[in-house]
Formats: sequence, C-alpha cells, structure tokens
Amino acid sequence: RALIYFQRAAANAAARYANREALAFYTKALDAAEELKTDTRDSLYRDRGVVHERIGKFDEACADLETALRIARQTGDAYAEWQSLMDLGFAWTARDYARAGEFFEKALELARASDDVARIAHTLNRVGNWYVNNDETQRGASYHDEALDMFEKLDDARGVAETRDLLSMAHWLGADYRGAEQHTAVALALFRELADASAL
Repeated sequence: RALIYFQRAAANAAARYANREALAFYTKALDAAEELKTDTRDSLYRDRGVVHERIGKFDEACADLETALRIARQTGDAYAEWQSLMDLGFAWTARDYARAGEFFEKALELARASDDVARIAHTLNRVGNWYVNNDETQRGASYHDEALDMFEKLDDARGVAETRDLLSMAHWLGADYRGAEQHTAVALALFRELADASAL
C-alpha cells in the first residue's frame, strides 16, 4: 500500500513541477520497491532521474537512469531499456553532446529490433536532431524523412507535425529556406488542428 501511495504522490508532484516534493516521494517509493523487489523499480529510478535532471542535479540523474537501465537489462524489459537509453541521451545533452549521441544511437538500434513503428520514428527524430545540432544537417534530415514516412503511414498527426517542425529547422540550417518554409507551413496547420498553443 505504501508503495502505491508514494508512487502516485510522486507522479502527481512531478506533474505539478513540485520537484523537491516529487523527489521525496520517489525516494520513499523506491525504499518500498527495493524491499519488495518489485518490477516497478526501473520505472521509479527512471522517473526520479528525470526529476533530478530537471533541477540540474546531473550526477544524481545519471546514477538513477543508469540504475534503471541496469534493472531493465537484468529483467529483459526491452521497452524499459529503450526508455532509459533515451532519458540518458537527453540528460547528457547538457554535459557531453557526443556521449548523448551514443545513447540515442543505442536506443535507435534497440527500437529497430522491435515491431513498434512509432517508437522507431520517435527515436529517428532524436537521432536526426542530434546530427542537425552537430552541423550534419543533410544526414539529420534523412533520419527525419524516414520518421516522417512512418508517421504518415500511421496517420499520426502529432508525429507528423513534430517531424515537420524538426525538418524545417534542418532545412533552415542547411540554407534551404524554401524547403524550411514549406515544412513550417504544414507543421503550423497540423498544430492548429491539434490546438497545441505551445507548439504554435
């Protein structure tokens, strides 16, 4: 009962960006989960790691995310392993961009081994954006193009909009302003349909 309560309380606090409160509840939830050796330990470590990363506690974030990754591998949970690799990639973007790319590449390799097309597409976008930010705009755009094709086949409007947005940046940085404008126009139209004010 304590585990369920603390886990819910932690998630609620994290959603409200009450970070200190969330960390306290995640720690209590993890104490209970470790005592019970539950299957939820990896997700709890991952969630606490994300909160640590949010408030700039890089070392603590990496420690939690690496623990989550180790547990996922020990239990053979491919999805949890992929998610941990993605979270580690995001965490390392603030410290070592080359290292971040290594995690994203490993996540893409794991995603391609699954039958989850949406997961593959989302990961392609992360890898593509990493290359774009490393001044390899054409290579990055090729990953985004592959992701776009997948999202269009899935009829995933949000995925298409987000990918078009990323492609607009890739084309802009590659000095293809007409292409950038075309991708932006499609992204804007889709985000309006989705009523996503932040993305707009």
